[in-house]
Amino acid sequence: MQSKGFIKLVAILLALACIYQLSFSFKTRSVEKDAVEYAAKFPQEEQVAMEQYYLDSIQNKVVYNVGIAQFTYKQCKEKEVNLGLDLKGGMNVMLEIQVEDVVKSLAGDSKNDPAFVAAIEKAAIALKEGAGDYIGAFADAYAEESNGAPLVDIFISPDRKDIKPGMSDDEVVKILRQETDDAISASFNIIRSRIDHFGVMQPNIQRLPNSNRILVELPGVKEPERVRKLLQGTASLEFWTTYNGAELLPALLRADRVVKTVYGEELVAEATVAETAPAEAEQTTALIEEVAEQPAEVVAEPTSRYTREHNPLLAILNPDYAGGAVVGAAVAADMATINKYLALPEVRDCFPSDVAFKWAIKGDANADGRMYLYAIKVERADGKAPLDGSVISDARATYAQTGASAEVSMSMNSNGITEWAQLTADNIGKCVAIVLDGYVYSAPVVRQKIEGGNSSISGDFTIQEAQDLANVLKSGKVPAPARIIQDTVVGPSLGQESINSGLLSFVIAFILVLIYMGLFYKTAGWVSDVALLANVFLLMGFLVSFGAVLTLPGIAGIVLTMGMAVDANVIIFERIKEELRGGKGLSAAIKDGFKNAYSAIIDGNLTTIITGVVLYIFGSGPVQGFATTLVVGIITSLFCAIFITRLLIEWIVGKWGTIAFSRKWSENWLTNVRFDFVGKRKISYIVSSVLILCGVISLFVQGLNLGVEFTGGRTFVVRFDQNVTAEQVRAQLQEAFADAEDAANASFEVKQYGEENQMRIVTQYKHDDTSEATTEEVEILIYNALKPLYSYDITLDGFKNTQDDVNGIISADKIGPAIAKDMTTGAIWAILFSLVAIGLYITARFKKWQWASGATLALIHDAFMIIGAFSLLYAFMPFNLEIDQAFIAAILTIIGYSINDTVVIFDRIREYNVLYPKRSIKENINNALCSTLARTLNTSGTTLVTLLAIFIFGGATIRGFVFALIIGIIVGTYSSLFIATPLAYDMLPKKDKQE
Repeated sequence: MQSKGFIKLVAILLALACIYQLSFSFKTRSVEKDAVEYAAKFPQEEQVAMEQYYLDSIQNKVVYNVGIAQFTYKQCKEKEVNLGLDLKGGMNVMLEIQVEDVVKSLAGDSKNDPAFVAAIEKAAIALKEGAGDYIGAFADAYAEESNGAPLVDIFISPDRKDIKPGMSDDEVVKILRQETDDAISASFNIIRSRIDHFGVMQPNIQRLPNSNRILVELPGVKEPERVRKLLQGTASLEFWTTYNGAELLPALLRADRVVKTVYGEELVAEATVAETAPAEAEQTTALIEEVAEQPAEVVAEPTSRYTREHNPLLAILNPDYAGGAVVGAAVAADMATINKYLALPEVRDCFPSDVAFKWAIKGDANADGRMYLYAIKVERADGKAPLDGSVISDARATYAQTGASAEVSMSMNSNGITEWAQLTADNIGKCVAIVLDGYVYSAPVVRQKIEGGNSSISGDFTIQEAQDLANVLKSGKVPAPARIIQDTVVGPSLGQESINSGLLSFVIAFILVLIYMGLFYKTAGWVSDVALLANVFLLMGFLVSFGAVLTLPGIAGIVLTMGMAVDANVIIFERIKEELRGGKGLSAAIKDGFKNAYSAIIDGNLTTIITGVVLYIFGSGPVQGFATTLVVGIITSLFCAIFITRLLIEWIVGKWGTIAFSRKWSENWLTNVRFDFVGKRKISYIVSSVLILCGVISLFVQGLNLGVEFTGGRTFVVRFDQNVTAEQVRAQLQEAFADAEDAANASFEVKQYGEENQMRIVTQYKHDDTSEATTEEVEILIYNALKPLYSYDITLDGFKNTQDDVNGIISADKIGPAIAKDMTTGAIWAILFSLVAIGLYITARFKKWQWASGATLALIHDAFMIIGAFSLLYAFMPFNLEIDQAFIAAILTIIGYSINDTVVIFDRIREYNVLYPKRSIKENINNALCSTLARTLNTSGTTLVTLLAIFIFGGATIRGFVFALIIGIIVGTYSSLFIATPLAYDMLPKKDKQE
């Protein structure tokens, strides 16, 4: 092999890069272990809070020094292995901004116009029927209902300068789209800031492209109802006058003395604890000792004159940062303590009665990431702000006329112009705080009285910061809060069970594959095992570097990748064995074996990558995690099989002069098979036709068990304190839903989920209503029905709340009809697109459409076989066989796997047609099928071994998914041998069939 030195260098660099990426995970685990040790010094009831205090204290503190770079704990957390909600527990929420509400708010008084009302109704119907563009549907409907009246007449207003008389409908539609986009951006920013202050580590908040939806993933959340209220709450934008921070410093000093008086004994005790740790004082480089020895020093400057013992408030609320409306600054970890101090009646008496304190929305880089505390002046008797966000008509980020910094231009409507002019006139030289949801986003200084309602907010803004502030200002006119249309909750114990079962299946499957290869291919097999270990190592490193989220389907993807990774080695080893049987020397056989295997390996894996890419584009959440793992795993397995395996084999041959590629019993396994696949094709056609007919009949009679992802509805996993049967649960629910308001549509399904004390309940009761009131109604119905099955009197809160996560609802999923429709459409397009893409690729590679048609028809055959099997078996199997996104992922994976098999066979047929042009095409096809039979069955065997390990040990969450893969591997192997090639043969012109 040429360029051995370069390949070795690349392998070493990749290994170092993966070690570097994975090291962040080990470092965060080390820091979190230190946090546990630190918290252990406190009473048990305080340990959780103190552990979090420790971690908050070092968010922006360097914890990892790699020489050329230093990383804070927060940066390390961002680079560690991310676990999905199914492994970590938490909450996944899909929010939707109602475009209808945005359009209504822009219409103002015209929203009662009959044509407008009718157009809104028609647009809503069009949206339900699959129209993706609400604005376009509304414009078309209004033109129809108003007999072509100009759209501008509805939206023109004195408060809007962008909509002018005489504008065309297209121009108005463009503005409506921009306003909708701005409303979604504003909602996104509001949600992001709320989540940032909710205290969730590693939240994932995405605005989905080309849609009005926002995806929120919150690992480890234990209060789902609080999160729902938080995310759906209406934004509150306010403008407040402020105190000068310097004015309040004397009051702050008095407050500090009051706090010392009130908490004196506790503070002395805390200081005593710190002083009784002499060993810790000697090791100042360790963070745990630093925090335990001097907790106040985390907050104060290194030269601070304040200590927590003598100045408890000033030590954590540093007044050195006072200025403007700011009275001090603190690290996030101390904010709760400061709030507690400032809420004391004795402390409140130290300050003016009209002062209120509000924190900045985020830390300031000029204060080492500390949070500023602003002094707000409450002048109105009702405690409300002098001006709120309803007066904002527009806000834009622009570049300042002087210099390259950005600024924000803000316009007010007629209701706000007068009040804003008075407010600015009374506060020249002072700050006006812009507050959203109780946090200060900016506090600009008023330079002069502002008349006309047009203002400019300048500062050292980047264009992104200016845009964020503009979105905050516009949030005051967002007409409606975001609405939850999909909601999934996974309890932490269920997540831990998934981790345990997933890792167990991974280890067992990994060991089985290693043993299989070593036993069958002897020394070469053990070499491939080393390459497989390197593959897993590289795969994990790449996943971390991409920021991929590891989910349970992702673990299944890793295990499946291992089974498929040996395929390349199997192809190579079988080719080397053929060369050796042909009489070539060992070195020549190795060289030609690798050379002749490249085409089949690359073609087979590229087709699988195509399906993985399609799956990533059309999938979401865990399905995308599976697709990412699959594609990255194929790429790393190709590198390891082609380069690492060859380097090791050539090194062994160079050192010892020989290497074994088989054992005596496996040396000639399936080498002398002579079977007329083409001649027996009619038998396989009959077998497949009978099975397909059974599937068709079952689809008409039983149908499919469509999951809530495709129908809409709610799913609950309920844990009992004792074993129950599905029949018991079903009987209780039947009685409860019979008396429900919408009993006629109260269908539900019950199946055991893992252990005998866990049941999965799926219901379509009021599936088109995703409101919290209906969700609560369903939960109460289920609670009342299932309460008698507990051995104790479980409360409703205990049943609904996953905080203790012992019994009751440990996982919940809600999907609205709009999401379900989109998922159905996406699934259909994903399968069709993958079939077309693969067909085009095979046509290009093998030059004849007959090969592409045979392969594509075989893939359709495979997909239908799996669908038919699920229809036939879902009513009888003890585990869940739902048609959901995971099932679509399984179908696409099997398409990729099956085409891999088929392409390897086609590649050998192409080779035989070149080597033996005088033979008939039938003979070449049969010989190609027989010569690749060992490879086909070996690859299927290793993959089935891994899948069986996942099926048995992987847990209930993915059992249905793995079952689909097992059926698919069997059917895919069968179709590659008996369907794809015979079909292609039948479609060839007669002149090509030299019988």
